[in-house]
Amino acid sequence: METPSPDHRLGDRRQGAGSAPAGDNPDATNKPRPSRRRSRNRRGEGALLRGELLEAAHRVLERDGHRALSLRAVAREASVTTPAIYPHFEDRQALVSQLVVDIWKELAATMSVAEERAEAEGPLAQLEAQLAAYVEFAYSSPTRYELLFLTSADVERIRGMGLESTTEPVYEALERAVLRCKEHGYQFPVSFVDAGAEGNTVLFFVVAHGRVALATAALHDAFSVPQAIHAFVRTVVRSLVHPPAD
Repeated sequence: METPSPDHRLGDRRQGAGSAPAGDNPDATNKPRPSRRRSRNRRGEGALLRGELLEAAHRVLERDGHRALSLRAVAREASVTTPAIYPHFEDRQALVSQLVVDIWKELAATMSVAEERAEAEGPLAQLEAQLAAYVEFAYSSPTRYELLFLTSADVERIRGMGLESTTEPVYEALERAVLRCKEHGYQFPVSFVDAGAEGNTVLFFVVAHGRVALATAALHDAFSVPQAIHAFVRTVVRSLVHPPAD
């Protein structure tokens, strides 16, 4: 009698005693595969799909970087067809513009939370807390932060979202902290208006962003660690802002 080959015996064990071969079992070949396609929204749920698309875009951005952002990639991530995106975002620029605005708003909200938590410590501590939150956000979400400065904003689209500029939410948060310090008598050696903007607000914005940008390009780790960035920004603030005169 011919001895079954090892592969044949392995196949017998996988099928189990008394089971029919896969080719003889109609359920094994005709069983429908589960679909990954997302179910269609009911009428009036377009806003829900738009939100899901934005969430998918944020995931693509975080995981794969800004170069991977495309309508096709977002559609795949959201399990919809690419044409389903067009009623919400006519092109990649429209999608990216919305992402940029959302990220600036999220950053501003994070700064405001830090500001509120430092309220008991006084206005200067609140300004420092805002800047620390800015640095922490940039350091912990590098791909999202990078997108803010890599994309030239579509001015008309941005104004259609109710903003004069993409940076407006963060600028207003910083300006609020600067003006509060001034109201409490803190002295600022710099007193100027920069193209219609409060000069000290612009200055602190530049300090935080500039230090983060340098850390990103630094050649040695000691210059790039969060502690070094926070220490630098705090030192600059303390050098420029002086307590109220007695």
